[in-house]
Amino acid sequence: MRLEALKPARGEGRGVALGVLLSLLLHPVAIIVIAIIGSSIERNEGALLAVPFLALIGLTQWIYIGPAAWLLRRRGATAVAKGVVIAGGLVTLASTLCYGGMGLLSLQNAAEVRRIQQEERDHPRDYISTDGVVTVVDDTHFEFRREDDATVVSLQTWQGLEYVFLKKDGGYEMRTRDILKPGARVSVDYSQERGKPPVSASIVRVYEEGARR
Repeated sequence: MRLEALKPARGEGRGVALGVLLSLLLHPVAIIVIAIIGSSIERNEGALLAVPFLALIGLTQWIYIGPAAWLLRRRGATAVAKGVVIAGGLVTLASTLCYGGMGLLSLQNAAEVRRIQQEERDHPRDYISTDGVVTVVDDTHFEFRREDDATVVSLQTWQGLEYVFLKKDGGYEMRTRDILKPGARVSVDYSQERGKPPVSASIVRVYEEGARR
């Protein structure tokens, strides 16, 4: 049936609507048939039959939509045949748009992954977790002296920085930056671009007096 022949003529509206409804009813019938065929086969092989059928419904539907429209037209139900083909075309269009959108999203995600990988190659970072003692605290940053090499590290404090208070009984609780005080024993996770000084921490753990590390 040619595309221009699908345009409903005067008085064919009800028949076309009936064809659209018939097309929608054919889908669950076809799915049930495929499920029966799949269950009659070995389980894994049945899935290999049913899954592609459903995934490619925009194309596989024409296995039954096409013959149904042809049979209706031969019997003189031209309007109903038009409705069946129109509904099938809409399903194919929707399926194409869906897979097209998924394809574009996949391309965007792949491009973002490549960008991140390139950035990591161009700006390698070291991720560090170390213990120390706080030496300086002000409104925008704090400093602590690392225990392993006595290096003083200066890090900015920011709104999303997590502060965990480790209790001497083994428990812990989330706190605010107010627990950062000179002399506090801390364990700090931070990262830095290789060859450059660190900027900010991702988490700061403050030990209660008597708490074990």
